[in-house]
Amino acid sequence: MSTQLADRHSKRRPYNSGLSVTIRTFGFTYPEGMPEVPSAALVLDLRTLLRNPPDDNPTLLEMTGLDEPVRQHVANTDGAEDIICDTVGKIKALASGWAMGWFDGDDIVILIGCKYGHHRSVAIGEIIKEILTHLGYTCAIDHRDYMKPMR
Repeated sequence: MSTQLADRHSKRRPYNSGLSVTIRTFGFTYPEGMPEVPSAALVLDLRTLLRNPPDDNPTLLEMTGLDEPVRQHVANTDGAEDIICDTVGKIKALASGWAMGWFDGDDIVILIGCKYGHHRSVAIGEIIKEILTHLGYTCAIDHRDYMKPMR
């Protein structure tokens, strides 16, 4: 058993060498729906997990998760901290599996969606990106729908 573990660890790729994490945020409401990314490692649907900030504070309606008042509101919403910590933990586990050679490619793709892709998904995506960058991960983020009009 220990020989098998030693063999497996000897095949480990250098930690984080060449690995990047891509976060894509989006709104489920638009005709495009969820991005078609067959290699997406994780999908977060925040529509029912977190309250929509403008429902609590209408002054946030015209802002996005890139604006500090929205980010703070989302971060302070009940359950947000658990979602963020759980997601970061899952990404770290995926990165460990990547380092062990369990899957190919150099990119872990995470999809985060909410109703319009303006507030919750953008804010949570930005917070996760900030944490991953602080932990030494190469991280990119793409907000597909944050500038589209809300219907």
